[in-house]
Amino acid sequence: IVILNIPLLLENQGYHCDKIISLLIPPSLQKRRFFSRKKNESLQELEKKFKNIIKFQLNNDERKRKSDFVIYTRFSKAKTIEQVKKILQKL
Repeated sequence: IVILNIPLLLENQGYHCDKIISLLIPPSLQKRRFFSRKKNESLQELEKKFKNIIKFQLNNDERKRKSDFVIYTRFSKAKTIEQVKKILQKL
């Protein structure tokens, strides 16, 4: 098994993978996590960067439709690992 972490994989045309696993998070939590990692920038700069990132991403419903498996990352790290293990058992 080879796992690739490719930002915007589904947004770009011409990809080919045997299976696609997407990580989904509610947009509000995605924004909160983004802001928490960028402590040295102003809120205006962060807001602008976040909006720029979001405009290139598929929404969660579309990402889900294009994926073979989905991992929901709004939960704890332990819950995320549990989801990964279940997927690996199916592969």
